[in-house]
Amino acid sequence: MKCAICGKPAEKEGLCSNCFSDKNVLFEMPQNLSIQVCKRCSAVFVGKRWTKINANEAMEKLILKKMMINPDYDKIQVKIDFVEGKNPISHIKVSGFIGKTKLEHAAQREIKQNYELCTMCSQVSANAYQAILQLRGPKEKVIEVERYCREEIKKRDNVRITKEVKLKEGKDIYINSNSFAVSLIKKLLEKYGGQTKINEKTYSINRATSKTMYRLNALFRVFPFDKNSVVKYDNDIIKIISVGRNIKGISLKTAKTVNFKYDEDMKFEELKPVNVQISSHRPRIMVLHPENYQAMHLENEETAKEQGKNDTIEIVLDEERAYAV
Repeated sequence: MKCAICGKPAEKEGLCSNCFSDKNVLFEMPQNLSIQVCKRCSAVFVGKRWTKINANEAMEKLILKKMMINPDYDKIQVKIDFVEGKNPISHIKVSGFIGKTKLEHAAQREIKQNYELCTMCSQVSANAYQAILQLRGPKEKVIEVERYCREEIKKRDNVRITKEVKLKEGKDIYINSNSFAVSLIKKLLEKYGGQTKINEKTYSINRATSKTMYRLNALFRVFPFDKNSVVKYDNDIIKIISVGRNIKGISLKTAKTVNFKYDEDMKFEELKPVNVQISSHRPRIMVLHPENYQAMHLENEETAKEQGKNDTIEIVLDEERAYAV
C-alpha cells in the first residue's frame, strides 16, 4: 500500500511516516510556562506544596506535566536541556516511531521564574510560630540540648526557627510546627532524660478547613547529670543507671537500687570519677589515693573483688572515703 499523498510505502493510516508526521505532531507544549521560586530559600512550588529541589528538576517536571504526547507514536523518548538565565530557555527534543521509522520533533520555551516568599519564609518574616520549645536547666546542658534541637530542625525542610529568646533560666525557641515540637520533646526525653510539660492554647480557626489551630508551649527541663554520673544525695553515693521522667541508680554504699524524682530544689553534688591503682588485695582491698598516693580502704570492695593487685579501677572520693564505680 502506498502513501495517499506522496506515493511512498504507507506505514500508518494510509500515509508514510513523514506525511503522517506532518499531519499529526509528535507533541504539543503550551507557549507560556512559569514556576514559583522562593526568593529567600530557593524552594520551588511543585504540585501543591513548596519543596527543596533543584530549579532545573522542577522545570523538567513542569515540562513533562504540560507536554501532550501523541499516542499514535511508539517508543517515546524525551530529552530536555536548559540555557541558564533570568528566565531559563528549555530545549526540548522528543523522538518516537511510526512503524520502523524514527521521527524527531523539537521546541524551545522560555520558563518564567516568579519570585516570592514560600510559606515557611513568610512565617519567619512575620515571626509566626506554632510552638515554643522551652529549654531549661544548667547552662552547659541547655547549650548541648539546643545544639541537638538545631540539628534535628535542619533535617526537616518544612520546619523553621522564627524567633529565639535567651533567658536567665534557659532558652525559648519559636518554631512553625507544633507536631514537630511534640516529636522533638519525645526525642529529648529519650536522649537526655528530664522533665517535660506540654500545654496547648487555641489561637485561630482555619477558614479553609474549619479546624481549630493550636499553639504549644513545650517545656523540656534537662537534668544536671547524665547516665553513669555519680552524685551525692541525701547522704548517699548514687551511680545513675537510667534517666527518664524518673531517675534510677545504684547506691555505692548499699548496692541497692534507688529510684527518685528530680526536683530543681534538690541539694546534690556530682562526684567526678578518677582512675587509681589497687595496692593490696588481701585481706582487704586497698587503693592508692589519687593525690597523696597513700593506701586507703575501698568501702564497697565487693564491686572490685574480681580485680587483682596493681589493676586500675575507677573510684569516687567522699570525705576521704573511696567507692568503686
